Amino acid sequence: MLLYHVSYRPIPVFYPLIPKHRLDTENNKIPRICTAASIEDCIMAKAGQGEFLRLCLEADLPCVIYVYTFEIDKDDPNLILPEDLEQNYGVLDAAATLEHWICDDRQPIRSQVLRITDAAWTGPWLGSIKTKPAEREDMLFVDLAEKIQKQQHKIIEPDEVFPQVWDAVLQNVNARLNASHE
Repeated sequence: MLLYHVSYRPIPVFYPLIPKHRLDTENNKIPRICTAASIEDCIMAKAGQGEFLRLCLEADLPCVIYVYTFEIDKDDPNLILPEDLEQNYGVLDAAATLEHWICDDRQPIRSQVLRITDAAWTGPWLGSIKTKPAEREDMLFVDLAEKIQKQQHKIIEPDEVFPQVWDAVLQNVNARLNASHE
């Protein structure tokens, strides 16, 4: 089966880790590579559930994503399926986002850099996206993050460049999730 990982920054080498941004209920002990069955599902499974994408599109800012494709057998012992994630690992939206965890250090079979040019929403859920290969002028965030990274000698994520927006997005998503599970 093919699974995807989406990032807002390039990832030169994959290894399992515990995400810095995860649901309050989500397991904080198992290192993993978070993946999903589609690019849209990946975006919805990320912290913020597509709000970063929505804000970029509303402000007419380029939204560049790095898409990594993994190939893994459904029965691989290093793969945790959505049903198991939801029931045993606290990933309350795993059935909706089709999130899967890969718990070994396999590398993607393919990588792409894409610019999201449009998105269709069904209520709070991302229905579909339109993409094109990213061009140099699309790399606004990447260039800014790289400059900050060089100055501060650390990897920069969207939440560090736009902290107030990111905090508001996470609070909104957590409130929606808690309301839907009450």
